[in-house]
Amino acid sequence: PRLRKSTRAWYEAVDFSTISRFTKLQFALAFVIFFVTITPIAMSFPLFIAALVFVRTKFLPRHFSAADLEALDPLIDLAPADPPAKKTQSREDLIGGEDGERGASG
Repeated sequence: PRLRKSTRAWYEAVDFSTISRFTKLQFALAFVIFFVTITPIAMSFPLFIAALVFVRTKFLPRHFSAADLEALDPLIDLAPADPPAKKTQSREDLIGGEDGERGASG
């Protein structure tokens, strides 16, 4: 019988020991950040949060394969592409035509 049951694709793709290491690292980082908040250095809390970006982009790729990281913690696009330009209404569109008619009869 299989003990690992999940419908998630990443659960099948990543070895359980890798999932375990990644989860332990997450708990350790969460503990460090929590510990910072209850000590006199609590004012530096935002720096520790910012350091998580460094950990994710520089530290984790050295210790986990790219495929494992993509499955466990995929990077999101923080700066999505610009949305398509919307057509702005011109003054003529707003007043009802070039000749200044506002749609009133008479």
